[in-house]
Amino acid sequence: MQHGTHHALRHGPAGDPPRPDASPEPLELVPSLLMLAKQTRAILGIKLAALDLVAGQDQMILVLSPSETMAACTLAEVLSVRPSTVSKMMDRMMEKDLITRVSDPTDARKVRVGLTQKGVAMQDRIHLVMAEFEEELMRVLGEAGGRTIDALASLDRILNTRLRRLR
Repeated sequence: MQHGTHHALRHGPAGDPPRPDASPEPLELVPSLLMLAKQTRAILGIKLAALDLVAGQDQMILVLSPSETMAACTLAEVLSVRPSTVSKMMDRMMEKDLITRVSDPTDARKVRVGLTQKGVAMQDRIHLVMAEFEEELMRVLGEAGGRTIDALASLDRILNTRLRRLR
C-alpha cells in the first residue's frame, strides 16, 4: 500500500477481482496522531515535572494573561475541558500560589482567574521549556518542519471546528 492511500476493497490472489468481504486496510492518520500526541505530552510532562507541574497546568498558565483575569467558564472553553475540571485544576494551582481566584466585579456568582507573580514567572519558564523542545523537534525535522507545522495548523483548525459542532 502506498502511504496515504486507502482502499475499501482488497484484491484477491493473482489479480482476482476485489473481495468485498476483505478487511479494510489499517488506518494510518488517526492512530499516528493519537500516538504523536501521547508521546509529545509524555515528553513534555517529564520536562514540566522539573517545574513541579502536571499535564494541563502548563496550558492553563499559558492561556492566562499576566495583566488580566479570565472568567473560569471561558478558561474551560479555551482549554476544551469541563468547568469542573478547571475548578479542580484551580484548587491545585492556588495551593502552589500560581493563580488567584476572584469574584467577577459585575456578577459575584462568576469566578475569574488570574496569575500571581509566581504564575507569571512560571509562564516564562514554561515558554522556555516549550521553545527548547520545539527546537529539538525542528532540528530533527529539518526542511520539512515548516510544511509539517502548516499541515498541523490546518488540521488543528478542522478538528477544533468539528469539536465545537459536536459539543
